[in-house]
Amino acid sequence: MDRETFFDRIHQLVDPSELIRVSHAYWLAKQVHREQVRDSGERYFEHCRRVALNLAELPSVTASDFILSFTHDCVEDGFMPPGMLRSLFGDEMAHAVATISKSIPVFDEHSLTVTSRRKKTSEDYFSGIARAPVFVRQVKCSDRLDNLRSMGVWTPERKKKYLIETEMHILPLAHDIDRVLASGLQDEWQTWCDLTGYVPGSLV
Repeated sequence: MDRETFFDRIHQLVDPSELIRVSHAYWLAKQVHREQVRDSGERYFEHCRRVALNLAELPSVTASDFILSFTHDCVEDGFMPPGMLRSLFGDEMAHAVATISKSIPVFDEHSLTVTSRRKKTSEDYFSGIARAPVFVRQVKCSDRLDNLRSMGVWTPERKKKYLIETEMHILPLAHDIDRVLASGLQDEWQTWCDLTGYVPGSLV
């Protein structure tokens, strides 16, 4: 899908005055992730676009959903100065990206490089997501759905950890948000449980 097709798909879902901000987020994500690929070898940006497209099916979707869909990995997996998102999209979006990021970079303003990353504990991360605004939780669920659909190349250990994490934290979140989104997640998760032999509820 190219840019024109994507915006044709969402133009009726977002106020025209907000489309330019979504367009900026689209462009920014392409730049931040331009040299990155997923585990499958696919270019990273395709993941961001699919996260946005998943949310296009929700009746409550807003420009904030689309902006966060594109920028959600710009901090965790990118190398952005911490103030850039705030300058471009405001405090709420900068906080949303920080909330959805599992690690926070330490950025050296002199060398313009990320010198280290501070990783959140699982408890802190998911409790922060659970307390976040609806659009943050929606994007997290959509992100998880796309990752589940893309984890065929992962190791068995990584798949199992992801299934447990999804069961404990993401499925309850999704069921509180939207029936269709929750159903998609549940089906994909159950498919991987069947394929891997993971027994739901075992948490081991």
